[in-house]
Amino acid sequence: MFKRNDELLFRAENALKRVVGLIIIVAIFGVIYGVNFLFVNNITQGFIVLTVAFCELLFAFLVWMFGSLFLSYLVDVKLIRNRLYCVNNAGLSEFLMEPKKKEKSAKGKGKDAKKAEKKD
Repeated sequence: MFKRNDELLFRAENALKRVVGLIIIVAIFGVIYGVNFLFVNNITQGFIVLTVAFCELLFAFLVWMFGSLFLSYLVDVKLIRNRLYCVNNAGLSEFLMEPKKKEKSAKGKGKDAKKAEKKD
C-alpha cells in the first residue's frame, strides 16, 4: 500500500550516507593538502587549510547527526501511519532494529543453575 512512499525513506538514508562520505573524503584530502602546505610552502596558509578541513569534519558530523534525527522522525511518522491503517511494519524493519539483548541460557552453566531454572 505504501511501498513507493517507504522506498523514498531508504533512498534518503543512502543519500545521507553518501553525502557524509563525500564530505569526509574531501576533508581528508584537505588535511593532506594542509600538511603539504604546512611543511613545503607557507605555514600560515597550511594552518588555514587544516582549520577548514577540521571544520569540514565537524560539519560532516553535524550533517550526519541532524540527518539521522530527521530520518528517525520520518520513521516514527510512518510507524504511526502504519498503526492507523493496520499495515504491517515489515518494510521498516531495517530502521527498527534494536540492540540484541543477551539472553540467559542454560548452556555453559552448572547443573545447579539448570535445576533452578526448571523450578521457575
